[in-house]
Amino acid sequence: MGLEVRAISDKHNIKIAIVDLTDGFKEIVKLQKPNMIAATALGKTLANTTLMSLSIKEGDRLNVTINGMGLCGNVVAEFDNNTFRGYIQNPRFNTDDITTEKGDPSALSQAVGTNGFIQVARYTSGNEPYVSRTELITGEINVDFMGYVQQSDQVHTLISSAVDFDDAGNVKKLAGILIQLLPNSSEEDVDFLEEKIGSLDHLNKTLLQSTNYEALIKEICDDAKILASHDNLKFQCTCSLDKVLDSIRMLPSDEIDNIILNGESVEVVCEFCQKKYVVDVEEIKKIKD
Repeated sequence: MGLEVRAISDKHNIKIAIVDLTDGFKEIVKLQKPNMIAATALGKTLANTTLMSLSIKEGDRLNVTINGMGLCGNVVAEFDNNTFRGYIQNPRFNTDDITTEKGDPSALSQAVGTNGFIQVARYTSGNEPYVSRTELITGEINVDFMGYVQQSDQVHTLISSAVDFDDAGNVKKLAGILIQLLPNSSEEDVDFLEEKIGSLDHLNKTLLQSTNYEALIKEICDDAKILASHDNLKFQCTCSLDKVLDSIRMLPSDEIDNIILNGESVEVVCEFCQKKYVVDVEEIKKIKD
């Protein structure tokens, strides 16, 4: 199970959250089989989406899509009811297409791309989703998430995650951290947060090496009070045959007619969990009727 730890610092007027999604992310990587660069992009997006979602109400859902026109295509992550899932459009893109000349963007930036946006959709029960987007800054994901929060919520926020691999290229760890100023913050608190942003690489390294997240939070803010510490986060797909049938119902009527006329079954593979659904013609006829 994945872990979340949340805390608050009265001295610095900030809230802190850490998530460790290693177990669930290993499941996702096993199913989707991305290369290491694609796995890094997906892992960071999953962790940062989860961090942004910890304050949403039960029953609500957050969907994040990163479309940077890069080699890996769209990166999608969702979170609701303590479950997370995500997929990457081109998980096994040709890594030989990554250029390594001096001055070139990082491999991650080239995979994600920078000619696009990060879009966040917040779904609340019984309401139309609230959708907002901002332009990508670096394609490095962490900075892009921080840029989104700063522009959309006007809140000083550090949000960062890191993926670690073993020597064989297998996922070793996925963890992320969020530090956000509270409404009553001062300029001194802003300076404190900016200092933390300035040491992002060190913070990520510490995050990956840590096994005691409560102690890490205390190192960041010695007065921090732990508000919650749970191991209740998990990977879970929400696909179903009913959802597949609903998607077929949304096809144009003439397209459904052609499927029936040709006697074709429809095969749908879930992008999140890779489960395959096969809908036969008789079932499609029922949809048409």
